[in-house]
Amino acid sequence: MSGNGQQPESSVDEAQGKGNSVAPSAASRLAVALGLSALVLALGLGAGGYYLWTRQHALDDQQQQITTTLRTLDTTLRSELTRGLDELRAEQQALRDVAQQMRTTLEKGRDYSAASDAEYLMRIAGHRLLLEHDLPSAVSALEEADQRLRDIDDPTLFNIRQQLIEEITQLKTVPQPDITGVSLTISSLEKQIERLSPLGAGTEAPATRPGPATQQFWDTLWSEIKNLVVIRRNDQAGLPLSHPEQRVYLQHNLRLTLETARLALLRRDTQTFRASLATARDWLARYYEQDTAAKAAQETLTHLEKIELSPPLPDITPALKNLRAWLEQSKKSVPATSQPSAAPSGTPQPSP
Repeated sequence: MSGNGQQPESSVDEAQGKGNSVAPSAASRLAVALGLSALVLALGLGAGGYYLWTRQHALDDQQQQITTTLRTLDTTLRSELTRGLDELRAEQQALRDVAQQMRTTLEKGRDYSAASDAEYLMRIAGHRLLLEHDLPSAVSALEEADQRLRDIDDPTLFNIRQQLIEEITQLKTVPQPDITGVSLTISSLEKQIERLSPLGAGTEAPATRPGPATQQFWDTLWSEIKNLVVIRRNDQAGLPLSHPEQRVYLQHNLRLTLETARLALLRRDTQTFRASLATARDWLARYYEQDTAAKAAQETLTHLEKIELSPPLPDITPALKNLRAWLEQSKKSVPATSQPSAAPSGTPQPSP
């Protein structure tokens, strides 16, 4: 029994040894499998990392290339845009220069035209003043000329305007006789002649009525005497005018003398005007009764004799001469189309 009892124990030991030999083989296989898996995983991760690195590098190269391309394109576009803007600015500056030149030319032409109008008006003033002694018209023409020059923006015209304004001021200070009032006064004196009493008008004796033959004889005789008798002025007192024809003749000559004074007044002939008034005043003192009406007429004539019809006039040519010199100098830079060839419209023509 003891023998049987030892045999089973050895079997158990053998079985345990086989089990222990089998267990290490399975573990080694698992370890190998795990190692291979780790290797594959490492290789996969390495390959994936390499791929990702390569892809990232390619993307970086592509991005760098795109960035370079964009920078090149931006530089090109900036260059083209800058060149285009420069050309556009140059064209705009050229257009501005042309426009400024045209504007300057037009302004010069406009200024030249205005100055030519002013020169024409100043000539008109000279004609009105010297030929017609029309001070109001001369002053108006010069003031209009000054208005034309004022619209011209040229400092070189300052001295000309100053001269012109001084001439206008001098003209305004010239005393102007009341031509219309004096003419009306002379007309009033002419109407008063018929109401004045000549010397001897009340001493005429009534004459007997002659017969036809006698009347014809006396008429013929008086006609011959009138052709022979000439009335001369002397310093003696006037004789009574007893005959009606003598009084009519005196009144007629007195009217003619006053009418001569009126014509001299309109012509601004001071010498003839005063001489005619003096003659009329002398006849009133010599051949008319010195009543209130006659004395008043003589006083009126004396007052009229003191009137100066042609007072001294200032010289208005300096400004005109300087303006003509300015026009001659400016004519070179003004287009021919801007130079006036005739008198300005609406301006009166000068007297010949």
